[in-house]
Amino acid sequence: MTGLCEILTADPVAWLLIRCIIPHMTSREAVKQIREAADLTQDAFGASIDISGRRVCHVEREGGTFRPAVLVKLCEKYRKEMASLGITPLDFYRSD
Repeated sequence: MTGLCEILTADPVAWLLIRCIIPHMTSREAVKQIREAADLTQDAFGASIDISGRRVCHVEREGGTFRPAVLVKLCEKYRKEMASLGITPLDFYRSD
């Protein structure tokens, strides 16, 4: 069975359509909330999904998103935190 992350990374039109009709929060809000829910520093959070703490800081401050492979890791590793916060993979494609 194909997961939502795989569908969104394989079909940019699908995530674009869903992004337009299901607003929730921005990528910077989503990343910060997940990191804080996991009680991690930016460096520790970044290391857990194979990116730098500086990249996490940039996304939290400036917005933006992650490469699809990083987003899939984030969804797999932090799905409990995401579910408890009501965050979906789509929220990482929302800009400010």
